[in-house]
Amino acid sequence: MAASLQQASIGCPTPDAAVGCFAGLLDAGARHAASRLLSTLLPGVAVDAYADYVAALAAAPDEADVVVIAGTGSVFCSWKEGRPFKTGGGGALLGDEGSAFDLARIRLRTMICGEPGSDPGPNLAAAMDQALGTAKIDLFVAALYRQSAPAPLVASLAPAVVRDALQGEVCSTAAMRRAMSSLGRGVFSHMRAKSAQGDLCRIVLAGGLWEIDPVLQTFFEESLHAETETDDEGFLRFGPISSPFRQYHGVRLQTAPAMGAARLARRLFYGNGI
Repeated sequence: MAASLQQASIGCPTPDAAVGCFAGLLDAGARHAASRLLSTLLPGVAVDAYADYVAALAAAPDEADVVVIAGTGSVFCSWKEGRPFKTGGGGALLGDEGSAFDLARIRLRTMICGEPGSDPGPNLAAAMDQALGTAKIDLFVAALYRQSAPAPLVASLAPAVVRDALQGEVCSTAAMRRAMSSLGRGVFSHMRAKSAQGDLCRIVLAGGLWEIDPVLQTFFEESLHAETETDDEGFLRFGPISSPFRQYHGVRLQTAPAMGAARLARRLFYGNGI
């Protein structure tokens, strides 16, 4: 990390304040270590460090109720009492539901289980062959487990799954709907966890998943209502639990996460850090 930061800072003027948002800052110790690294690189400059998702959160409009970040992994984040509040994540082994990785994993599982009609569509077959030299699921799985970073490789198949779904391939369509349903449930759980309520939940969508095709946002928004029912007072329900919001609406993040980090640095400079 130190070498990367030094390389990135070449030719840059000395800032008044600097904030870094890094993957893997899961506790106070890691955050302090990253801050010390920034201090070494920028002596005399006010610095701070946060987890990577905080950059996207800070880049979102102030009126956003929750930011759904979905790429190789997935996470839900918002502000709670002026501090970043996160649910989801967990990595490929335990979580990241609704991510590009999860979408492709769901589709590959249908092949592993031998479900009817589960043979890969033309786009997925080509992507599997390009990635590991085979579209045969047994050979593909064996080759996958020999990789040092299997999760990003699986995630790279997601665009092919979406293209097959758009061409009418049933198992790919089902995988896409299931993954977007997981994101919908994640939003619901996040808002319940922070005890938020109101008429409209404004959702900002960030991360590479949403760049694959607009149909994913459509399926995501549909999932927020398709898996719910309305109670006697007009509130949505997921199973036995009433939703704290009557409506949900999603928009794409329009500001680069790097600008979010810049906003955090500005707050730090003026003494309004988080």
